Amino acid sequence: MSEIKAILFDAGGVIQSGSGPHFLAEAEKTLGLTPVESNADLVTFDERMNKGEISVEEMLAEMYPGLAEGDMEKLLALWENEWPTDWDMIEVVKKLKENYVVGMISNSDIIHEERFEKESVLELFEKPILSHRVHLIKPGKEIFALACEQLELDAGQCVFIDDAMPNIEIAKELGFHTILFIYQAQFEKELRAMEVNF
Repeated sequence: MSEIKAILFDAGGVIQSGSGPHFLAEAEKTLGLTPVESNADLVTFDERMNKGEISVEEMLAEMYPGLAEGDMEKLLALWENEWPTDWDMIEVVKKLKENYVVGMISNSDIIHEERFEKESVLELFEKPILSHRVHLIKPGKEIFALACEQLELDAGQCVFIDDAMPNIEIAKELGFHTILFIYQAQFEKELRAMEVNF
């Protein structure tokens, strides 16, 4: 598939481990806190937060009203440490960068953007599309269109990798080559089957 020019990654669940449901389970297990309501899943944690309309702290205050003193700080620390970077996947990103444009389309937040910057991860990606910056979220078609526009590529020239099927389905509909990420060896095998060299 020689037309492939770019490899676009989701962040959480692909180049980071962790998930929204895992964060909620950890908050309950380690802090004894249960949210009054949450629609967190593999795609979005909270649409308003992922769109940058409210902060992580505001979102958590709504989810966990009446927190005891110090609990918000503990929740924010847990949030920051959730979705740790998978350094083995980062090595794959670096190899891909030798021959392809490597980008990111992620439902995100300012806390994890700042951590990515501290870890010098964000700089590996060409014009990363972070939902809280562009005020668009997956699986909306607009965020995928923006990625193509920013990179000056057609969808058919891009491989999109994500761990959430709703995002994969939309990307496929738009003409992207897609890989549903389950684990690294499976992802690498499917990428090589597309004649992507790394």
